[in-house]
Amino acid sequence: MWRYVDNDQPLMRQLILGKIFPNSISSIFDPVVGVQVTNSPTTYRRSYGTYTLTNRTEPGWTVELYVNNALVDYTTADANGLYSFQVPLVYGNSQIRLRFFGPWGEERLMEENVSVPFNFLPYKEFEYTASAGFLEDSVNSIFTRVQTGYGLTKFMTFGGGVEYKVPSPAPIRFRLSTHRSG
Repeated sequence: MWRYVDNDQPLMRQLILGKIFPNSISSIFDPVVGVQVTNSPTTYRRSYGTYTLTNRTEPGWTVELYVNNALVDYTTADANGLYSFQVPLVYGNSQIRLRFFGPWGEERLMEENVSVPFNFLPYKEFEYTASAGFLEDSVNSIFTRVQTGYGLTKFMTFGGGVEYKVPSPAPIRFRLSTHRSG
């Protein structure tokens, strides 16, 4: 297998030649020999972005925001009891905890879990993976697969793809022959 990687290129970050793993939907029991091209980075995504958390409590209360037990920000509710935070989101599970402190020592706690799947894409980001080759089975079946994803909104990723596998009309055979003149 030969692999080329350049994470600075937005159109093609990875090129793989040789035995590839196409991540197919169909049951493939033989290795696939071919090419795979993608603009997916080789690094893991950690940060997904932020979302605005706005809610209401008692007027003048202090509100602390904790993400995964780390204090991120704090604010004081306005005269109507409104408060707002920009909550950082990371891929995977995050525990969001809000602690409320009243002017006379009252304390309240609110918790929620936020889960951002690893296949979510940031807003307006497009990813693709295209694979093509043949299976090392008895008839050298042809296999192709294209998978795409697009961050449609901050809360929705649209994805789709197509996969095609067909037996070769005639087995591909390689033969070396020598000819002598004379």
